[in-house]
Amino acid sequence: DTFERYQNEVGRNSGVLFAPIVALISIGCVLLGVLMFRHLVVLPVQELRQATRKIRDGNFDVHIESYRTDEFGDLAQEFNRMASGLREKEHLRSVIDQSAESNVAKELRSRDGKHSPAKKR
Repeated sequence: DTFERYQNEVGRNSGVLFAPIVALISIGCVLLGVLMFRHLVVLPVQELRQATRKIRDGNFDVHIESYRTDEFGDLAQEFNRMASGLREKEHLRSVIDQSAESNVAKELRSRDGKHSPAKKR
């Protein structure tokens, strides 16, 4: 009879201790999962969003550092290729604009000389 009471008491006490321990472990796992999600998903998306805004504002000198081999790493590499392509296109546009301005200026100067009134002697 005493042994049965002892077993019942231990069983009740272990249940009382077991539930809070499981709850604390569960909370710890959830917090660890949230931190991992933030580090692995949220921060890379925020970095990509900031870089995209720079591109939108005309700053093509953007590079996203990524050493990941997953989809986010692939996305960062593709973003960097896109930014590089936009940089090259902007440079070409600038060269063409300068060349066009130079040609227009030459043309205007040559027309100005042809159409200027003749000097009287």
